[in-house]
Amino acid sequence: MNLNDLDCSQIMDRINDTANEMQDRVASKIISEQEYKGQLENCIFETRDALRKMQEDSEKESKINKRRYWINFFIALIAAIAAVISAVVCLIPFVS
Repeated sequence: MNLNDLDCSQIMDRINDTANEMQDRVASKIISEQEYKGQLENCIFETRDALRKMQEDSEKESKINKRRYWINFFIALIAAIAAVISAVVCLIPFVS
C-alpha cells in the first residue's frame, strides 16, 4: 500500500473504527465488573441475612431450653421433696 493510494478519510475511518472497538471493549469490561460487584454484594447481603436469622433462631431456642431446664429442675425438686415427705411419713410409725 502506498500512501498515495490512501486518503485521509479512509485513515480517519479506520482510526474511528479502532477507537470505537476499544471503547466497546472497555465499556463491556466495566459493565461485567459492575455486574460481578453487584452479584457479590447480593451474596454478602444474603449471607448477612441468613446469619441474622440463624442468630435469632438460636436465641429463641436458647430461651426455650432455659425454660425447659427450670421446669425440669422444679419438677425434680418437687419430686425430691415429695419423696422425703413420704419417707418421713413412713418412718413416723416406727419411731413412735
